[in-house]
Amino acid sequence: MSSQVTSRGCSRAYIVCVLWRAWEHVRLLKSQDASISFPFNESVVKDWLVAAKDDCLQAGEEFLELFGGTDFSGDDATTYWTLPPHFFTW
Repeated sequence: MSSQVTSRGCSRAYIVCVLWRAWEHVRLLKSQDASISFPFNESVVKDWLVAAKDDCLQAGEEFLELFGGTDFSGDDATTYWTLPPHFFTW
């Protein structure tokens, strides 16, 4: 069983992808004049985490290396977040 991921072990490229997804969500809410409440719904955050992993799996090596730090690996759960609390506590 892998240990819980932290921002220290998490791929920076992955974190950027998750934050991009969060920003897109907030931007959409603002464009609809909808209220933004925190924390975000866990199912919405889970969707961001899955989408960010997919983004990283499809990204080129140049993008993944751009941010330095821990390399992203789709086979290594310590390089990405799998549960909304990972995002919330980061």
